Amino acid sequence: MKQKAKMTDKEDIKMLWAYAFNEQEPFLSRYFDEFWNYENALIIKKEHELCGALQKVPYIVSLRGSLFSASYIVGVSVPQKFRGQKYSTALMQYCLQEQKTRGDAISLLIPFNYKFYEKLGYSLCYDLSIYETKPENLPDLESLCTIKKMTLKDYELLNKAYETFCTAKNGYNTRTENDWKYIFFEHELYNGSIYAAIKDGKVCGYISYDKSGEDIYVREFIYNDKDALYSLISFMKKHFTDVKKLKIRTAKDNLLTSLLKEKNVTYKILPTVMARIVDIEKVLSKADIADIKIKVSDNLITENNGVYEKNGQAVIKTDKEEFDVALDIKALTQLVFGYFSAFELYFLGELDADAEIIKMLDKIFPKTKNYMNHIMEA
Repeated sequence: MKQKAKMTDKEDIKMLWAYAFNEQEPFLSRYFDEFWNYENALIIKKEHELCGALQKVPYIVSLRGSLFSASYIVGVSVPQKFRGQKYSTALMQYCLQEQKTRGDAISLLIPFNYKFYEKLGYSLCYDLSIYETKPENLPDLESLCTIKKMTLKDYELLNKAYETFCTAKNGYNTRTENDWKYIFFEHELYNGSIYAAIKDGKVCGYISYDKSGEDIYVREFIYNDKDALYSLISFMKKHFTDVKKLKIRTAKDNLLTSLLKEKNVTYKILPTVMARIVDIEKVLSKADIADIKIKVSDNLITENNGVYEKNGQAVIKTDKEEFDVALDIKALTQLVFGYFSAFELYFLGELDADAEIIKMLDKIFPKTKNYMNHIMEA
């Protein structure tokens, strides 16, 4: 039976989480005591035995300048004895329906298997850049900012820098105090730190990193002006002298590449977050689609199937036969998120429309630079 979890389910879910993700103490107990919330947990039971569980983390996502309620899905797990019986699919379908009921417009997750979630209507919408190099390959730059180690009490200053960095980005989540509590919680457990570049009393950038042996992994690199960028690079150059390998994760751009002494470093694009539109009317109502009828197919949430059109300020679903463009929920999500253009989706065979409609869609939904970074994710 699919149902919302109760507080009495906590220990069973905790043990399933430990088994499924090989989580160890002290993370496990502290996470479930400080961050897990039964009101955001969904489960499946069979004759009172736990067959699957997941946790919804509430998010507010900024998408093309509008804010939408969303959930970031974590901890999707099924006991070994019940695997292969489609409990994960049933649980995710229940989750999406429950999200729509409570008003979420978007669902997000980092998948254990991209193909599995594609079958559920999710599509890749975010990437990050990863650089692997040595500290000596960083340029010798002058630091024009004060560098300070930050603590949780500084979260509002950090958050302002994060929000400023994200103003030129799309699809980012607005971080709450609880999000920053979790970030510092994981830093505490895994030998991590956050150092900020401060100028005129204002945080204008920061690096968030953890150290494992002789390796440093910078999991978030935020900079809002050249002084912050140069100062944080200078800090890493001087502070990480005993490091053999330096891995830096940041938004997709070429600024760091242009500054490295040797350009031929290990560089890759890391696919990260998948997204899925849950409430089509709510998302499309913020777009100027007055002259376009959009036919959407959704194999999992069949009530989403239909032709969508503007009706005043709202978007409504109709049963009309005529439409201007046809695509499935995955392609619609990538179009709205700006991960692919309408022309690219047409080229890939994921969108059906004539040339004029494709041009109109590309003006309505231009490609964007998406950013979402769960700092301690691999």
